[in-house]
Formats: sequence, C-alpha cells, structure tokens
Amino acid sequence: MVSPPRSPAALAAHRARCLALADRHGELSRYHRREAYRYEPSAFQHALAFIEAHLTDRLTLEQVTRHAGLSPGPFSGQLKKTTGYRFSRYVATRRIERAKDLLLDFNKKVSTVADEAGFQSWPDFYFWFKRLTRLTPTEYRRRAARRKWPRQKKPGQNGAGRNGSGKKKRARNSGASCRSGKPR
Repeated sequence: MVSPPRSPAALAAHRARCLALADRHGELSRYHRREAYRYEPSAFQHALAFIEAHLTDRLTLEQVTRHAGLSPGPFSGQLKKTTGYRFSRYVATRRIERAKDLLLDFNKKVSTVADEAGFQSWPDFYFWFKRLTRLTPTEYRRRAARRKWPRQKKPGQNGAGRNGSGKKKRARNSGASCRSGKPR
C-alpha cells in the first residue's frame, strides 16, 4: 500500500489525479465533478507562492499548475475570480511591481531592471510597463526622482515679488494702452 502524500502540493496533486481518473471513467456526477474541481485554498495559495518565488524565471500556466497539482483551466478561472487578471497579466503585473521598486535605484540601467524583474526581452518589459503604468520606465524613474527630491527654489523665488509682500507690483502705464501703445 502506498502511503498518502504529506505536503499540501503533493496532496493536491494526488487528489487531482484521482479525480481526473474517476472523471475519465465516468464515475463522477455533474455535481461531484463541479465540486471536485473546486480547489482547497492551500493549493491555490501554493500556486501563487510558486509564482512569487519564480518571478524571474520563465513561467507558464502549465508549469505552475503542475507544481501545485491543479488543472490549468479551473486554476485560471479561480485566478481571474480572485485577482481580476488572467495568468499572463497577473505575472506581468507582479513583475512590473517589482520593477517599480528596482527603478528607484538610480544606479541601475533600465535594461538591468528589466532582467532582474524577470522579463526575457526589453520590448516585452517596455510593453507591459507602458500598458500597466501609462508611463515609460524612464518617465516613471524621473517622476520618482522628483517625488524623492523636490526641486529646490532658487534664491529670490520664495513666492513673493520684489517688494516682499507676496504680490508683484503692477507696472504703471503712463497713459499708453498695452496693445497699441497709443494713449487711452
């Protein structure tokens, strides 16, 4: 007799294999089939943790679900219901969040940030960054720099005019209109 698996991922994989076998042989009713593919939160959470741990690797839906012992279709549906994103967009969103943090290190090149965030190509990184933030990576970095170090005002730019009252003196017009230069 085979001992039951001990880890949550192995248990979920074992359960999925047993259910798939019973489903193939027609031993599950419609109700039981629907209930069988409702996953335990631990298996789903295990898949999300796997994604987080392997963001820098090339990830596929099949690889993640195989590791967690889930079926790709129902997992994708559960991911959409839980996060609001399909698999590829969810992974890209998590990578972009990581890239945003890495872009705050101004000593790193943007291409290095793209590699460290897990994107395989620069165009792929640029596409997802622009799509999700509506800024290019360089624009994001510039705005972050402005927020981190606001521009210092030059001496004499304290908001006050030359007279120090906060209001600029109006230039006196010696009877001439501003537009034509003729007297009023």
